[in-house]
Amino acid sequence: MAWWGARMHRTPPPARPQLALFCDCEGHFAGEHAAPFADAGVERLLNLLASRHLHITFNVVAELCRSHRARIQRIAAAGHEIGCHGWRHERPRGLDRRGLEETLAQARGCYESLGLSVCGFRSPESAWSAALMRALPRHGFVWNAEGDRAAGPYRMGAVVRLPVTTDDWDLVDGSAEAGALLERWRLQLDARVRRGGVLCIGVHDWVVGRDGEFARRLEAWVDEVVQGKSAEVTTLCRVAHRVAVGSR
Repeated sequence: MAWWGARMHRTPPPARPQLALFCDCEGHFAGEHAAPFADAGVERLLNLLASRHLHITFNVVAELCRSHRARIQRIAAAGHEIGCHGWRHERPRGLDRRGLEETLAQARGCYESLGLSVCGFRSPESAWSAALMRALPRHGFVWNAEGDRAAGPYRMGAVVRLPVTTDDWDLVDGSAEAGALLERWRLQLDARVRRGGVLCIGVHDWVVGRDGEFARRLEAWVDEVVQGKSAEVTTLCRVAHRVAVGSR
Protein backbone atom coordinates (compact mmCIF):
# COMPACT_ATOMS: atom_id res chain seq x y z
CA MET A 1 0.00 0.00 0.00
CA ALA A 2 1.22 3.53 -0.78
CA TRP A 3 1.67 5.49 2.40
CA TRP A 4 -1.65 7.34 2.24
CA GLY A 5 -3.56 4.17 1.42
CA ALA A 6 -3.58 3.73 -2.38
CA ARG A 7 -2.44 0.47 -3.86
CA MET A 8 0.93 0.28 -5.62
CA HIS A 9 0.92 -1.89 -8.75
CA ARG A 10 4.21 -3.47 -9.72
CA THR A 11 5.08 -4.02 -13.39
CA PRO A 12 7.54 -6.63 -14.73
CA PRO A 13 10.68 -4.96 -16.13
CA PRO A 14 11.06 -4.74 -19.93
CA ALA A 15 13.30 -7.26 -21.67
CA ARG A 16 15.84 -4.51 -22.35
CA PRO A 17 16.84 -2.09 -19.56
CA GLN A 18 15.71 1.49 -19.98
CA LEU A 19 17.69 4.65 -19.24
CA ALA A 20 15.33 7.55 -18.61
CA LEU A 21 17.76 10.45 -18.84
CA PHE A 22 16.24 13.84 -18.07
CA CYS A 23 17.21 17.47 -17.66
CA ASP A 24 15.85 19.79 -14.99
CA CYS A 25 15.61 23.03 -16.94
CA GLU A 26 15.85 25.76 -14.29
CA GLY A 27 17.81 28.68 -15.70
CA HIS A 28 17.82 31.74 -13.45
CA PHE A 29 15.34 30.10 -11.06
CA ALA A 30 18.30 28.12 -9.72
CA GLY A 31 19.95 31.45 -8.85
CA GLU A 32 21.85 34.21 -10.57
CA HIS A 33 24.95 32.01 -10.54
CA ALA A 34 23.11 29.64 -12.89
CA ALA A 35 21.50 32.12 -15.27
CA PRO A 36 24.52 32.77 -17.55
CA PHE A 37 24.99 29.06 -18.28
CA ALA A 38 21.44 27.86 -19.00
CA ASP A 39 21.31 28.56 -22.74
CA ALA A 40 24.74 27.01 -23.31
CA GLY A 41 23.70 23.91 -21.37
CA VAL A 42 20.48 23.50 -23.35
CA GLU A 43 22.35 23.89 -26.65
CA ARG A 44 24.97 21.34 -25.62
CA LEU A 45 22.30 18.83 -24.68
CA LEU A 46 20.21 19.43 -27.79
CA ASN A 47 23.25 18.98 -30.03
CA LEU A 48 24.35 15.84 -28.19
CA LEU A 49 20.89 14.28 -28.44
CA ALA A 50 20.18 15.31 -32.04
CA SER A 51 23.43 13.84 -33.35
CA ARG A 52 22.51 10.51 -31.75
CA HIS A 53 18.80 10.62 -32.61
CA LEU A 54 17.75 10.51 -28.95
CA HIS A 55 14.84 12.08 -27.13
CA ILE A 56 14.68 12.67 -23.39
CA THR A 57 12.55 14.61 -20.90
CA PHE A 58 13.21 18.25 -20.06
CA ASN A 59 11.51 19.16 -16.77
CA VAL A 60 10.96 22.87 -17.28
CA VAL A 61 10.25 25.51 -14.63
CA ALA A 62 6.96 26.72 -16.10
CA GLU A 63 7.60 30.48 -15.89
CA LEU A 64 10.51 30.00 -18.34
CA CYS A 65 7.84 29.54 -21.02
CA ARG A 66 7.18 33.27 -20.62
CA SER A 67 10.54 34.68 -19.57
CA HIS A 68 12.65 32.58 -21.98
CA ARG A 69 10.21 31.44 -24.65
CA ALA A 70 12.82 30.81 -27.36
CA ARG A 71 14.79 28.45 -25.11
CA ILE A 72 11.77 26.27 -24.36
CA GLN A 73 10.55 26.41 -27.95
CA ARG A 74 13.92 25.04 -29.11
CA ILE A 75 13.53 22.09 -26.77
CA ALA A 76 9.97 21.34 -27.85
CA ALA A 77 10.76 21.78 -31.54
CA ALA A 78 13.50 19.15 -31.21
CA GLY A 79 10.84 16.62 -30.19
CA HIS A 80 11.72 16.21 -26.53
CA GLU A 81 9.14 15.62 -23.82
CA ILE A 82 8.40 18.61 -21.59
CA GLY A 83 7.70 17.90 -17.91
CA CYS A 84 6.83 20.35 -15.13
CA HIS A 85 9.47 21.43 -12.61
CA GLY A 86 7.20 23.75 -10.67
CA TRP A 87 5.75 27.13 -11.57
CA ARG A 88 8.62 29.26 -10.26
CA HIS A 89 10.80 26.50 -8.81
CA GLU A 90 8.95 26.40 -5.49
CA ARG A 91 9.15 23.34 -3.22
CA PRO A 92 5.70 21.68 -3.03
CA ARG A 93 6.40 20.44 0.49
CA GLY A 94 6.34 24.02 1.74
CA LEU A 95 2.97 24.93 0.21
CA ASP A 96 -0.47 24.79 1.79
CA ARG A 97 -3.38 23.42 -0.25
CA ARG A 98 -4.28 26.79 -1.76
CA GLY A 99 -0.67 27.50 -2.70
CA LEU A 100 -0.28 24.07 -4.24
CA GLU A 101 -3.43 24.40 -6.34
CA GLU A 102 -2.36 27.86 -7.52
CA THR A 103 1.12 26.64 -8.40
CA LEU A 104 -0.15 23.76 -10.52
CA ALA A 105 -2.80 25.91 -12.24
CA GLN A 106 -0.33 28.70 -13.01
CA ALA A 107 2.22 26.20 -14.33
CA ARG A 108 -0.39 24.65 -16.61
CA GLY A 109 -1.21 28.10 -17.99
CA CYS A 110 2.45 28.81 -18.77
CA TYR A 111 2.81 25.63 -20.84
CA GLU A 112 -0.46 26.28 -22.63
CA SER A 113 0.84 29.72 -23.65
CA LEU A 114 3.32 27.85 -25.86
CA GLY A 115 0.84 25.20 -26.93
CA LEU A 116 2.63 22.53 -24.89
CA SER A 117 0.90 19.45 -23.51
CA VAL A 118 2.59 18.49 -20.24
CA CYS A 119 1.66 15.32 -18.33
CA GLY A 120 4.47 14.83 -15.80
CA PHE A 121 5.76 16.59 -12.68
CA ARG A 122 9.11 16.61 -10.86
CA SER A 123 9.44 18.62 -7.66
CA PRO A 124 12.35 21.03 -7.20
CA GLU A 125 14.79 19.33 -4.80
CA SER A 126 12.43 16.31 -4.83
CA ALA A 127 10.59 18.14 -2.03
CA TRP A 128 7.24 16.50 -2.76
CA SER A 129 4.33 15.84 -0.42
CA ALA A 130 1.30 13.59 -0.10
CA ALA A 131 -0.87 16.63 -0.89
CA LEU A 132 1.02 17.06 -4.16
CA MET A 133 0.40 13.46 -5.16
CA ARG A 134 -3.32 13.89 -4.55
CA ALA A 135 -3.41 17.19 -6.47
CA LEU A 136 -1.49 16.15 -9.59
CA PRO A 137 -4.33 14.22 -11.27
CA ARG A 138 -6.69 17.18 -10.80
CA HIS A 139 -4.37 19.22 -13.02
CA GLY A 140 -3.82 16.58 -15.69
CA PHE A 141 -0.50 15.15 -14.48
CA VAL A 142 -0.13 11.37 -14.76
CA TRP A 143 3.48 10.76 -13.70
CA ASN A 144 5.76 12.00 -10.95
CA ALA A 145 9.58 11.65 -10.83
CA GLU A 146 11.29 12.09 -7.46
CA GLY A 147 14.25 10.86 -5.47
CA ASP A 148 13.03 7.49 -4.25
CA ARG A 149 14.69 4.26 -3.09
CA ALA A 150 12.08 2.02 -4.69
CA ALA A 151 13.46 -0.72 -6.94
CA GLY A 152 11.44 0.46 -9.93
CA PRO A 153 8.41 2.45 -11.13
CA TYR A 154 5.05 1.85 -9.49
CA ARG A 155 1.54 3.24 -9.22
CA MET A 156 0.85 5.64 -6.37
CA GLY A 157 -2.87 6.20 -6.48
CA ALA A 158 -3.74 7.67 -9.89
CA VAL A 159 -0.14 8.69 -10.60
CA VAL A 160 2.79 6.63 -11.94
CA ARG A 161 5.77 7.16 -9.65
CA LEU A 162 9.22 7.11 -11.27
CA PRO A 163 12.06 6.74 -8.74
CA VAL A 164 15.06 8.95 -9.56
CA THR A 165 18.33 7.25 -8.65
CA THR A 166 20.68 10.22 -8.85
CA ASP A 167 21.56 13.42 -10.68
CA ASP A 168 24.52 15.79 -11.14
CA TRP A 169 24.10 17.64 -7.84
CA ASP A 170 27.34 16.15 -6.50
CA LEU A 171 29.14 18.46 -8.92
CA VAL A 172 27.38 21.46 -7.41
CA ASP A 173 28.02 20.69 -3.74
CA GLY A 174 31.56 19.48 -4.47
CA SER A 175 31.10 15.95 -3.15
CA ALA A 176 32.33 14.43 -6.44
CA GLU A 177 34.11 15.46 -9.61
CA ALA A 178 32.89 14.64 -13.10
CA GLY A 179 34.93 11.48 -13.62
CA ALA A 180 33.86 9.90 -10.34
CA LEU A 181 30.22 10.81 -10.92
CA LEU A 182 30.10 9.28 -14.38
CA GLU A 183 31.86 6.14 -13.14
CA ARG A 184 29.14 5.77 -10.51
CA TRP A 185 26.52 6.11 -13.25
CA ARG A 186 28.27 3.37 -15.25
CA LEU A 187 28.11 1.03 -12.29
CA GLN A 188 24.45 1.85 -11.69
CA LEU A 189 23.62 1.19 -15.32
CA ASP A 190 25.60 -2.06 -15.28
CA ALA A 191 23.48 -3.20 -12.34
CA ARG A 192 20.31 -2.43 -14.33
CA VAL A 193 21.65 -4.33 -17.31
CA ARG A 194 22.13 -7.39 -15.10
CA ARG A 195 18.77 -7.13 -13.32
CA GLY A 196 16.63 -5.35 -15.89
CA GLY A 197 14.33 -2.43 -15.19
CA VAL A 198 14.59 1.34 -15.41
CA LEU A 199 17.31 3.78 -14.35
CA CYS A 200 16.23 7.43 -14.01
CA ILE A 201 19.14 9.89 -13.97
CA GLY A 202 18.99 13.68 -14.23
CA VAL A 203 21.20 16.61 -15.17
CA HIS A 204 20.66 20.37 -14.92
CA ASP A 205 20.82 22.75 -17.87
CA TRP A 206 23.11 25.22 -16.13
CA VAL A 207 25.45 22.54 -14.75
CA VAL A 208 26.00 21.14 -18.25
CA GLY A 209 26.57 24.68 -19.52
CA ARG A 210 28.98 25.64 -16.74
CA ASP A 211 31.04 22.46 -16.45
CA GLY A 212 32.72 21.65 -19.76
CA GLU A 213 34.50 18.60 -18.33
CA PHE A 214 31.21 17.11 -17.19
CA ALA A 215 29.60 17.86 -20.55
CA ARG A 216 32.39 16.03 -22.39
CA ARG A 217 32.25 13.03 -20.07
CA LEU A 218 28.47 12.94 -20.29
CA GLU A 219 28.70 12.82 -24.08
CA ALA A 220 31.18 9.94 -23.91
CA TRP A 221 28.94 8.07 -21.45
CA VAL A 222 25.90 8.47 -23.68
CA ASP A 223 27.97 7.15 -26.60
CA GLU A 224 28.90 4.08 -24.56
CA VAL A 225 25.21 3.40 -23.92
CA VAL A 226 24.15 3.97 -27.51
CA GLN A 227 26.99 2.13 -29.22
CA GLY A 228 26.98 -0.75 -26.76
CA LYS A 229 23.16 -0.97 -26.91
CA SER A 230 23.21 -1.77 -23.20
CA ALA A 231 19.99 0.14 -22.56
CA GLU A 232 17.24 1.97 -24.39
CA VAL A 233 17.43 5.72 -23.86
CA THR A 234 13.85 6.90 -23.38
CA THR A 235 11.61 9.55 -21.82
CA LEU A 236 9.92 9.53 -18.46
CA CYS A 237 6.56 9.63 -20.22
CA ARG A 238 7.26 6.42 -22.13
CA VAL A 239 8.30 4.65 -18.96
CA ALA A 240 5.17 5.87 -17.20
CA HIS A 241 2.95 4.76 -20.08
CA ARG A 242 4.35 1.26 -19.93
CA VAL A 243 3.73 1.05 -16.19
CA ALA A 244 0.19 2.37 -16.59
CA VAL A 245 -0.62 -0.15 -19.32
CA GLY A 246 0.99 -3.03 -17.43
CA SER A 247 -0.94 -2.33 -14.23
CA ARG A 248 -4.39 -2.47 -15.80
